[in-house]
Amino acid sequence: MATTAEATTEFNVLLKASESGPVVVMQSGKPVAVIVGVADEDDVERLLMAHSPQLQSILEIGRASCRERV
Repeated sequence: MATTAEATTEFNVLLKASESGPVVVMQSGKPVAVIVGVADEDDVERLLMAHSPQLQSILEIGRASCRERV
């Protein structure tokens, strides 16, 4: 974990640390961001898709449709 002040002054260190796992950035004792290392463009795409409300909505509609068929 790191504070927002540390994230500002030591960003390169946090990027390096994110290679071995997520780094939580805290502000006033509360989590405000997570720095996640990625290995390639596929990792970036998976992260962006996982946090897309539009994609999540499409997936839920598909799941509901499958449940109705059972």
